[in-house]
Amino acid sequence: MIDFLDRTLRSLFESRLPVTAEFDVPDDHWRGHVSSTGGNFLNLYLIELRENRRLRSNELVSDWVGPIRQLEMAPARLDCHYLISAWTPTGINHSPLVESTIVEDAILYDAAKVLFDNTPLDVRALYPAAAPSPPDVMLEQPLPAVVAPPEGFAKLPDFWMRMDWVWKPVLELIVTLPIVAVTRPAPPSVTTLLTQYLQNGHGSSVEELVTIGGIVRTVDSRSVIDGVTAINTPNITSATAFWTQNDVGRVVAGANIPASAVILSVQSASAATLSVNAIASGIAQTFVISSATSIANAWVRIVELDRMVRTNRAGQFIFSPMTRGRYHLESGAPGHAMASRVVDVPSLSGEYDLVLS
Repeated sequence: MIDFLDRTLRSLFESRLPVTAEFDVPDDHWRGHVSSTGGNFLNLYLIELRENRRLRSNELVSDWVGPIRQLEMAPARLDCHYLISAWTPTGINHSPLVESTIVEDAILYDAAKVLFDNTPLDVRALYPAAAPSPPDVMLEQPLPAVVAPPEGFAKLPDFWMRMDWVWKPVLELIVTLPIVAVTRPAPPSVTTLLTQYLQNGHGSSVEELVTIGGIVRTVDSRSVIDGVTAINTPNITSATAFWTQNDVGRVVAGANIPASAVILSVQSASAATLSVNAIASGIAQTFVISSATSIANAWVRIVELDRMVRTNRAGQFIFSPMTRGRYHLESGAPGHAMASRVVDVPSLSGEYDLVLS
């Protein structure tokens, strides 16, 4: 992910300043490169990586991938520390005709101005269009950044000594990147909680209250026609369709596939193979791919109690407390038709989900 950040920073500087931005170690080889190439350079050297513990979170984020609910830790945050220095050929091969230090100081000032004007870093707006696309997590919101922190880089003298060069001024930049955790299937959710209250020594005073929880989700379906082998003979062994992994879910037959058609397996891949036993009707057949997606900020209402809650960002809702009985649940969200169902509380299946179309 750091390589995508490097491309973003290069695009930021080169689109706004007459400089070439590079990330090599500013050693003798780098200086030779600047001297022979010519032009003004910004060296953005990644000097340190540190965890940003202030932004650490132990929150578990729940999401649906097809019919499977998965859990993912909230991303850790990594502070990327860059030392930015300005270079010119005359700054390396000194000439009495050019005050290279003044030129390099001006470049460093302009670089600082560009950073202050574009903090936090909006990768979606700055990333070069021709480069490989960055991960979605980098595009969700601008990246936090600190330009020229007051404490500075404590080991700057050692750094320039190692580079075998006279001390140069640097501009420190700290950009915070998310580190995406590996997703894993979520364990079964606790959807029903029974709590009993009673007065000490009075068994007949028991009162039972129930807490229920569920998920509001949608099932997105689309016909897969392109790339699907037409099923138009009595003996069918397989058909191949192309779709993304997020589409893998329930695979159901289209309306024109006979009821005797049985889908045996679905393999999760960019090209999936559907193994089918079918008695074809002589018409080219298609499949419908369905994938479940949770809906954040949907409203859910218990009609009998006239109580309403909204789902969290994982599409989850909770009602508490309530008593045993039969209830009507209703739910809706912008862009979706309202859905309702009748549930028994507590439910023997423990399932209170609502599916919006």
